[in-house]
Amino acid sequence: MTNTTDILTLLTEKEGLMANAQFVGEIVVIAVMAIWYYFGIVKKEKLEGTYEPVSKKFENKYNLLFVAILILTGSFALFTTYTLVNLAIPEVVEEFTQVMGGLTDNALGLIAIIVGAPLSEEMAVRGIIMKRTKKSYGLIGCMIISGICFGIMHANIVQGIYAIPLGMVYGYIAYKFNSIIPTIIGHAFHNGLGGYILEVVGGPGAVIGLVLCLIALYFVSKKVDIPESKTEEVLSSVEENREATEEMFVEE
Repeated sequence: MTNTTDILTLLTEKEGLMANAQFVGEIVVIAVMAIWYYFGIVKKEKLEGTYEPVSKKFENKYNLLFVAILILTGSFALFTTYTLVNLAIPEVVEEFTQVMGGLTDNALGLIAIIVGAPLSEEMAVRGIIMKRTKKSYGLIGCMIISGICFGIMHANIVQGIYAIPLGMVYGYIAYKFNSIIPTIIGHAFHNGLGGYILEVVGGPGAVIGLVLCLIALYFVSKKVDIPESKTEEVLSSVEENREATEEMFVEE
């Protein structure tokens, strides 16, 4: 095999090879990301006293409803973007669809898509990357970084484009609730049922679904109460101390 075309041809022509390769790859990535995420993020937060279970954020039932609607919003945003990409470059989308079809040939492929990808990608993007950038870029910056990184990591132009809005929505959830558990669940839901939902609603239905989700978010958000995380409290304290120090120097 001398180039990418040869590799893709082999993966698509040999039955089950794509699914097996994806499954093995996901196992390796999950192992690496889990070790990195635990020792680099979770254990560090526990030592700093800023770690807290995500369950506290969902004591308000409207918070749970809010996240559920956000997850649907992300999926419908992806469906809408996919429809536009399909209109713009149908040949590329068709080739991509044929390649991805090999992942559902057997049980290992399905496990890789529904379980492996959500775990590995969420730990990497919404876990490690967002945690490292949260202090510097804030909510909007983290959402943009999350979307772009999520698109790039799929390593193909089709998913690279339509994954961006979904990545931004998941970035918002992970930032506000300071946890990747809701995004892992949402990601698994999308990978498992997203294709079937799109087949049922089609492109126009995706747009309508997106609009309805945005309307629902507007009304539900009025009753949402997300407790400030300990990490945010620490950041606020640091920012207040910094501003006080700057004012002191200005006065002197």
